[in-house]
Amino acid sequence: MAQMTDNPLTAPDQPEEITIEFEKGIPVSLKTANGTVTDSLDLFDTLNKIGKKHGIGRQDLVENRFIGKYRSLRSLIRIWRSC
Repeated sequence: MAQMTDNPLTAPDQPEEITIEFEKGIPVSLKTANGTVTDSLDLFDTLNKIGKKHGIGRQDLVENRFIGKYRSLRSLIRIWRSC
């Protein structure tokens, strides 16, 4: 999954300001320096591109996979010992 995000060390030093508008808890528009997006698929795609550029999400996913494998290994060891 590291391929889907840029390295945080090479990410821009300046934050990118965005505004997300919601109606009844659902995002309906995204305002960026490049304009406004209202289509839900375009909104999702634009947020993914912004996140990629800023290295968002890289550490969390790697960490979750490691913990998941560790838990699975512990479960297998318990099953093996009970046999």
